[in-house]
Amino acid sequence: MRADARVREAARDIGARYGVDYTDDAAVTALLTERRKSLETEQRRPAGGRVPELSPQLRALLDGRH
Repeated sequence: MRADARVREAARDIGARYGVDYTDDAAVTALLTERRKSLETEQRRPAGGRVPELSPQLRALLDGRH
């Protein structure tokens, strides 16, 4: 990114949208470490260990109340 100003600016624009400074190596390293740990934790969960909540509309459709 240092060699190409267009890439650096694009990274800054994307970072501004998501609240991350992608030009800061330490911040990106911390973010990736956090995400990796989170992914590893999720992969260790038993299948069916976590069921997402359904929206009321989807629940009504599944219950036949449409």
